[in-house]
Amino acid sequence: MPPIRRRRRRRKTVPRGWWIAAAVVVALLVSSVAWVVIRGLSARDELLGALPIAERVEAKVAAGDSDIADDLAELQRRTESARASTSGPVWRLYELVPVVGQNLTAFREAAQIVDEIADDALPPLGELADDITLASLTPRDGGIDLAPLVAARPALATAAEVLVAADARAAEIETEGTIGQISTAVDQLVGLISDTADVVSGLSTAAELLPPMLGADGERSYLLLFMNNAELRAGGGIPGALSTITVTDGRIELADQSSAGDIGRFDTPPLPATAEELELLSIPLDRFMQNVTGTPDFARSAELAQAMWAERTGQVVDGVIGIDVGALRLLLEATGPIALAGDDVLRADNAVDLLLSDVYARFENPAEQDLFFAVAAQRVFETVTDLNADPAQLVDALATGVREQRIKLWSDDEAEQARLAELDLTGGFPTTTDQQTTFGLYLNESAGSKMSYYLDFSVAVAQNVCRNDGRPTTATTIRLRSNAPADAADSLPRYVTGGGAFGTPAGVISNNVHLYLPEGENVFDVRVDGQSVSFSLGEHEGHVVVSRTVDLEPGELAAYTVYSNGQDVGNRVVAVEHTPSVRDVPVAVGQPLDCNDISSTPGQQTDARGAAPSADFARF
Repeated sequence: MPPIRRRRRRRKTVPRGWWIAAAVVVALLVSSVAWVVIRGLSARDELLGALPIAERVEAKVAAGDSDIADDLAELQRRTESARASTSGPVWRLYELVPVVGQNLTAFREAAQIVDEIADDALPPLGELADDITLASLTPRDGGIDLAPLVAARPALATAAEVLVAADARAAEIETEGTIGQISTAVDQLVGLISDTADVVSGLSTAAELLPPMLGADGERSYLLLFMNNAELRAGGGIPGALSTITVTDGRIELADQSSAGDIGRFDTPPLPATAEELELLSIPLDRFMQNVTGTPDFARSAELAQAMWAERTGQVVDGVIGIDVGALRLLLEATGPIALAGDDVLRADNAVDLLLSDVYARFENPAEQDLFFAVAAQRVFETVTDLNADPAQLVDALATGVREQRIKLWSDDEAEQARLAELDLTGGFPTTTDQQTTFGLYLNESAGSKMSYYLDFSVAVAQNVCRNDGRPTTATTIRLRSNAPADAADSLPRYVTGGGAFGTPAGVISNNVHLYLPEGENVFDVRVDGQSVSFSLGEHEGHVVVSRTVDLEPGELAAYTVYSNGQDVGNRVVAVEHTPSVRDVPVAVGQPLDCNDISSTPGQQTDARGAAPSADFARF
């Protein structure tokens, strides 16, 4: 038997060139990773180093500081370096890698946006910095020099356009899931871009609106309503003292002074109120100047005031300005104390008490009260227009007054009015957007008194999804308290207590309280002390409105809650607009609603529109 031969297994040999290729690939991979890491760290350092410089530039632009050339050059160097470090095919290739790529994309997008801003938006601002400052935008010697503002329009418009577009792009950068250092840095940059866009857009709008509104194209006239918060109206306070302002080529002059009492009653309204306004607000908006602010829509108030003023004086003003005592207090923080007639000194810490309380104890005649108020306002106006105020503090005071809706402006020019509305300078009804759901709480004093000085009120909104269909349910709780002295009926002047007019006992605070709901909201319950009460609803310009008359004895607290359902589901922020009062109005939003507090079965709430109000609905 022949021997069995074992077949020798031949060993496969790998071509020598394969190892070399593999080594090259590994080396390239390692080196490309190192390249991305090194450039990423470099970009991070440049962007983080750019942040304080960019913040300094933004602050200087906002303050009108012209010394930004060196900061701008350093900022441009850093942002250009960061953009260069995060660009190129290798970087973009690694953006495709899971997890890692998301961080790289966010960093690249942020670096690109910031570099574009440094190159395209900030240089024009640097060129304008010597001419456009806070001091140049605030009155001096009774006027504002409009020439630099007119000349700055094109550059400001270009810078604003770049920044607004960058702000929109920055808001879309996805940082969820990125590492902490990346998300923090990008979020800081996005916030800074947004702040800078707001500042520059505001300057651009000022350059667009101020020259024509301040008489660059011919004389302008404005009716100034001094709103008295001691007698509340939905849009602020009752217009007591009145003045007209004339403006020619930036020169501002306070002209005629008058009062709502001088205007008197209109038996035939020059501009009739709508049936909806009369039915809902229960105030004759169109017959007394004192009532024109009874609507939360200042544009409507201004139209009514313009018509009444024209009817009585023959002058058709080009616009209307509303300002309340709270706004005067803010302005006094910028001007410092102002001497009045006699020994009176108007200060930020005494303006509210002096103008809304002390004056009524000092003067019995309403005409004398209005005159004192008008003179005080005139002195503040003169001080502001002569630049006897710190420009930065003055701008802050004006901005705060607008934000708190204590300062409002309306123009008879449709194009200007549209821009003013965009800037929230005109008051108006609460609006709901894709990002925000807004409720409105507005009060109209109903006893002809000045007792609102002693009124405090607050509002709290709680929300949750308690229905099977996913519609959000909201509980809006309104609290009102009288801080009037126990002996108010005897110790306070009759003009303050109302003296029992309109069926309300002297010393009792009486207000019609209107809750304007967001568009599409449906009310299903109103409760007092946890017990449901009958209620009826009104409508105003598309808003469902729940109205109550609330009477308060001295020291009394009243509270009620309105339950409603929204029309769509979303993660909107809840906000509340309200009548500006004598004091700050506490607003609480964001609390979760306990669905167990809702008595009706989710999905079966009904619309109670049209139900007759009960006695305890009217008063409690």
